[in-house]
Amino acid sequence: FLIGGGARSAAYRQVAADLAQRPVTVVTDDELVALGACVQAAARAQPAPIADVQSAWNLGRGHEFEPSISLDAAERIRAAYAEARS
Repeated sequence: FLIGGGARSAAYRQVAADLAQRPVTVVTDDELVALGACVQAAARAQPAPIADVQSAWNLGRGHEFEPSISLDAAERIRAAYAEARS
């Protein structure tokens, strides 16, 4: 899941999906901080896993972005970033 300012960037969304090699969901719900606090409180009160509360409340809906590069290409990009950090 991507939220916040970076999630508004089409390039950032695609890079996140490509490097993770997983679909990335940009949540369309409003008041995400408040929702997150409520989910955590409900999970503690029940007790239940946070993912179960999120699913029961039908949260986490949004637009999904699929990876557009191969796993091999993603690994080359990760290696280049690691080399640049050294």
